[in-house]
Formats: sequence, structure tokens, C-alpha cells
Amino acid sequence: MNIDIDGTAKLLRETRPKLVLFGQSVFLFPPTPPLRELRDVFEEIGCTVWYDVPMCWA
Repeated sequence: MNIDIDGTAKLLRETRPKLVLFGQSVFLFPPTPPLRELRDVFEEIGCTVWYDVPMCWA
């Protein structure tokens, strides 16, 4: 499963959540979610980002 970066950025700007949660089980390829690509949007809307990664991936 891949994330649509532009679509996610648009949705984040529209909804302005206080918390955004990413779970490792959803992102099979690549092995990490696109947090760097969305960092500017996170800072723009002032949300907290939570990345839940299983211990076997850490």
C-alpha cells in the first residue's frame, strides 16, 4: 500500500487534525511511511505525529 502524498497533504490541510497516526502494518513497501515528505504539512497545521512501529521492525 502506498500513500498519495498530495492527496494526504490536501486532506490534512482541510481537516487540520491535532493528531496524525501512522501504523507500520499498513506500509509494506517502502518499509517506512512518508513522514519526511509530509513534515512541512505537519508543521504548517501544528499537529502531533505518532508513528506506531512493531518491535520487530525497530
